[in-house]
Amino acid sequence: MKKIKNILILLCCISILSGCWDSNEPERLIYANGLGIDYKNGKVIVYLQIINMRGLAKSEAGGDPSSFSSADVGKASGSTLDEAIFNLYHTADRRVYWGHISFVIFSEEAIKTGGLKYTADFLDRYRETRYRIFFFMTKDSIKDAMLISPIENVSVAFSKLSDPDDNYKQSSFIPPINLREIIINIDEPAHQVAIPQLKLTEQWNSQEKKKKDLLMETVAIISENKIKAILPKKMLNGGRWFNKDFVRDNVTIFPETKNDVFVVIYDKKIKLHHLWIKTEKCVLTLG
Repeated sequence: MKKIKNILILLCCISILSGCWDSNEPERLIYANGLGIDYKNGKVIVYLQIINMRGLAKSEAGGDPSSFSSADVGKASGSTLDEAIFNLYHTADRRVYWGHISFVIFSEEAIKTGGLKYTADFLDRYRETRYRIFFFMTKDSIKDAMLISPIENVSVAFSKLSDPDDNYKQSSFIPPINLREIIINIDEPAHQVAIPQLKLTEQWNSQEKKKKDLLMETVAIISENKIKAILPKKMLNGGRWFNKDFVRDNVTIFPETKNDVFVVIYDKKIKLHHLWIKTEKCVLTLG
């Protein structure tokens, strides 16, 4: 009798244990790596970059070298960002997992229609996304930017868009900005953010043909759904020294002269001095 009682208790315990019946097997998911947002003719256009996660594995561990730089880009449109994404789901083969999304690219039109703040709020609220999502803007084709493969069969997950920190540590010119920093800057009194602007170029070559690559040498200042200014490279040459995350970069002393000197700066120290400018009506303090 006692043995039967123990068996019944065991069966009751098994019946209430959920186990892993609702788990998602990794090989049955498709992984979103990048999101592109455009706006045309009153419609939100979404581009979604899907990467092959096998490219992250080492070749000696069974990784497929041919899949390192492989990526697919889907496209859909809708009246809102949410509707466009769900329209894209209708053509996806499997469930799209957003936990690995690493960058967002906006068009100029998407910024002007409030896409930056809406997207930041959208990604912040969704349970799968993280705060390490980098933001960019471009006037060129978003689809072409997302289809660019990294050089030397580097995984797309380690491209300049997905992982810009490593490149910034070698040449600290334009600091990347992530979702957390976007939210903080939007809520600050100035309500403005500085987003790197992408440009498509062809500065690299393979053995077969020229390769398209991404150049970042300008910054878009965005405030209240408006692009206030595009800061050129000459202006950013001075602004880089004030970036708190600066690691190293070059500077040319006495440029365009016979005595020019090329120097790499590793450990910068800044001193700010006030400059008084006297006018007829007021006195301005610049610091």
